[in-house]
Amino acid sequence: MKLMKYELRKTWFPKVIALLLTAVAEVIFLIGFAMKKDNMLMTGILMLTLVTFFALFYIGLDSLLVLNKDLNTKQGYMLFMTPRNSFSILGAKILENGVSILLGGVFYLALAALDISLVADKLQIQQSLVDMLEQMLNSMSPIKVELSFRLFAIIVLTVLVSWLSTIVVGAFAIILSSTLFTGKNWNLILSVVIYFAVSFLMSYLAGKMPSGAADRYFLFRSLVYLAFAAVFYVLSCVLMEKKLSV
Repeated sequence: MKLMKYELRKTWFPKVIALLLTAVAEVIFLIGFAMKKDNMLMTGILMLTLVTFFALFYIGLDSLLVLNKDLNTKQGYMLFMTPRNSFSILGAKILENGVSILLGGVFYLALAALDISLVADKLQIQQSLVDMLEQMLNSMSPIKVELSFRLFAIIVLTVLVSWLSTIVVGAFAIILSSTLFTGKNWNLILSVVIYFAVSFLMSYLAGKMPSGAADRYFLFRSLVYLAFAAVFYVLSCVLMEKKLSV
C-alpha cells in the first residue's frame, strides 16, 4: 500500500487534468441539453467521447513513462534502494495502474449511462442507439451480440482488462530494454518489435475463444488477457531481480 501511494503521487496530475476536462465537457453537454442548442450538445458529446478515450489511454501510458524514468534516470534511485523486492515494486505499479483504469472505466461508463439516458428519454433515440451499438459490436465480434446492460458492462470490462494486459507487456518491453539490451544501439527497436509481437499473439489467442454465449465469450477473452498479464508480470519481476540492484 505504501508503494501504491508513492506511485499514485507520481501519476496524480494527469488524472486531475482528465477530471477537469471531463467537467468542462459535461458542463457544455448539460448547457446544450438544457438550452436545446444542438451544436453545443453535439460539441459536449464529442468532447466527452474524446476525453474518455484519451484519459483511459493516458492513464496506462503514464504508468509506462514513469517506469521508464524509474529505470533509466535518477528518479528511481530511492525506489530501488528501499527494502522491497521487484515483485512488490512492479506489483505496486501494476496494481495502481489497474485500479486507476478500472475506476476510470466505471466512472466514464456511469457518466455515459446517465448522459445517454438523459438524451434518449427526451429525443426518443434509446432503441436506435442500442441497435447501432449492436451492429458495431457484431461487425467486430465473431459471435452474435444481443446487447444488454450486463453484456455491455462485460464488454467494457474486457476492453479495460485487455488494455491493462497491454500495459504489462509494455512494462516488460521497457524492463527488457533497460536490463538485457541496455547500451545496445538496437535495444529500443528490438523491444518495440517484441512488444508488438506479444500484443499480436495475445489478441490472436483471445480472438480464438470458442463461440457460444456472448457473455462467456468476452469473459474467456478477459481470462486470456489476465493470463498474459500474469506471465509477463512474473517475467518482468524475474528480470528486475536478476539484473537490477533492488
